[in-house]
Amino acid sequence: MTPKCAANSCSPRFRKSSPSAGPKRYLIGHSHGGPTIRYVAGVAPELVASVTSIAGVNRGSPVADLIVPISNQPVAGTVAAQTADALPRLIDLLSDGGYPQDSRAALYSLSTEGSADFNRRFPAAVPRDCGEGEPVVDGIRYYSWTGIYPITTVVDPSDSLLAGTSVAFKGKLNDGLVGQCSSKLGDVIRDDYFQNHLDEVNQVAGLVGIGQDVPALYRQQANRLKNAGL
Repeated sequence: MTPKCAANSCSPRFRKSSPSAGPKRYLIGHSHGGPTIRYVAGVAPELVASVTSIAGVNRGSPVADLIVPISNQPVAGTVAAQTADALPRLIDLLSDGGYPQDSRAALYSLSTEGSADFNRRFPAAVPRDCGEGEPVVDGIRYYSWTGIYPITTVVDPSDSLLAGTSVAFKGKLNDGLVGQCSSKLGDVIRDDYFQNHLDEVNQVAGLVGIGQDVPALYRQQANRLKNAGL
């Protein structure tokens, strides 16, 4: 999760890196993973060769904007937050992670306000408008892509959910959870795939839009990075 704290006080484990820590990494993040890998690149640039954001929430989501006030309710919000924290805590326990879980902070970081705060501290490759950002910052290459179709196949039950959440965008292009403009970072490979927010990671169970070979996009990105000499 993207931490809600000062840049020099977040997740100290990431800050124990050094130029001698080994080969640089190629980071790929979807959705909330977009700002997460941007954070890693910001605090440990010597470890990162490239950042690829797929439908990353780089400028917030109106869906989160609607939920944040509800999550701040003293009773219902607390119960919802504790429930939302339960699964991550279990995963953290089983993986011996030892990290605190805070679904409210995670949700805030996905909001327009939270994203703006994050971007002030980690502005690398974020475009000023709905165009492209700087493709290379501090020696790190930045890429992004996204889909803009909340409904891509009627046989996928998640499409109905994303069709509902897409209403929050008030007609602006989106994949059901992230807007087209919010997704853009660095070199925009494509911003209009026939995919929704779950299709972008080949979910659910590979039920994606007709003609979409999602795994191929990741292979192409690997080849793109190789051809770039990374």
